[in-house]
Amino acid sequence: MAALRPRARRSISTLGLMKLLCALIPAVVIAPWIVVPLVIVASMWSGDAGPVVNAAWLLVIAVISAVPLAYAGILFVGVPAFLLLRRFGLARSWAIVAVGGLAPVLASVGEQPYFQLLLCACGAAVALTAWQLVPLEHREREHQ
Repeated sequence: MAALRPRARRSISTLGLMKLLCALIPAVVIAPWIVVPLVIVASMWSGDAGPVVNAAWLLVIAVISAVPLAYAGILFVGVPAFLLLRRFGLARSWAIVAVGGLAPVLASVGEQPYFQLLLCACGAAVALTAWQLVPLEHREREHQ
């Protein structure tokens, strides 16, 4: 259990926390939009109207439903998970993607497997995009 204890470093200051939260803003604002092309591509050929008509409807559906859900996920699960993983020195791309992929699947227990797979892909893509948008100096815990 020693590996899961917070490192014995000075805790982050209020100014440091504000800098970190400001650095997370672009990731939180931009990353959820990655679900739009994923939803369109994953479901384009699912109807009888043809791929172009389906893509138009799926664009509307993705913007109305998938993007707000992705925003809720990144705000209520993603940011707290990132801060917690960062606190314990475990903020790595694989851990972020794992949390991003598993969180929507766990929230949708009982749904169709195809839908859960789509949610997993969307969550992992949002998490990886957000991870890439976080500046390098804020990915690891501050060294004091």
